[in-house]
Amino acid sequence: MTGPSCMMQVEAMRADRFIYAMGELEVVHQPHPTATELFAAAGLAPSGPEPWLTPIPEKGPGVYAVAKESGEVIYVGRARRSLRRRLGQFYRHKHGAKSPHRGGQDVLLLLPAPLTVYWAATDQATACERQLLNFFRERTGALPWANRKGGDKKVATI
Repeated sequence: MTGPSCMMQVEAMRADRFIYAMGELEVVHQPHPTATELFAAAGLAPSGPEPWLTPIPEKGPGVYAVAKESGEVIYVGRARRSLRRRLGQFYRHKHGAKSPHRGGQDVLLLLPAPLTVYWAATDQATACERQLLNFFRERTGALPWANRKGGDKKVATI
C-alpha cells in the first residue's frame, strides 16, 4: 500500500477552507474579520452599518463593505467619485447585467437575506480597497465571497 508522496501538497479550497497536507484532511478555522477590523487595517473608521437599500449620506469618494447579518463581510468595493451614487447603482443592479455594477453582483444572490453596508470616505479609494482586500486575504486565505478580483481589475497581492 502506498501513501501520499513525501512532497507536501497544500490545496486551499476557497469555499470550504480545507487544507490538504501530507494526505490528511484538516478543517482550518479562519475567522472572517469584522468590518471594523477590516477598515482599521487601512487606517479608516467605518460608518454604518446601514441596512441594504438604505441610501447613505456620503457623497464623496471612499470604500465600502457589504456584510451578512452575522457580520461576515462578503464584498468590498470602492467609489472613486461618490459612495452614495455607487451604492445606489449597486442597489439597482440586476444580476447578470453588465452595468451599472457588475462587480460584486453575486451579493444579489443572497437577497432577501438581511445585509448591511459599512463605508468610509477617502480620497484614496483604490489604494484603500486594495488594503482591505489584502488584509481579508491574509486573514482568511481568500477574497470576500462576492469579490472576484482586487482593485483596478488586478488580483489583490499580499
